[in-house]
Amino acid sequence: MNEKFTPEVIKINDSENAYYDEQGHLHMDGADYLEGFPDYEWFFATHKDNFPMLYKALSGDTEVHEDIAKVFMNYLEEKGTKSRKNNKVYVIFVNTGITNCRLRSISTH
Repeated sequence: MNEKFTPEVIKINDSENAYYDEQGHLHMDGADYLEGFPDYEWFFATHKDNFPMLYKALSGDTEVHEDIAKVFMNYLEEKGTKSRKNNKVYVIFVNTGITNCRLRSISTH
């Protein structure tokens, strides 16, 4: 019998979540509702082979970690993406070109 895979979703902050899929790749999603900016939802996905580079770029830690997926998720959960204005995660994911990124504007009425 095949059991359906259910990812463990980690809450990064009030508007962002992250999880690993069945193959161990990272997915992050969230929404921004900041005053003075258009509201939008976003989604990132990146291959697990990118975790060491992303973790090093975010944390500055050059140590090679055996369980980089766990270390990387713990870092995201602990350090999070607290401030949209000073957010290294977005910049590194987008500027490295190693991720699929989708933004969707939200109409507000």
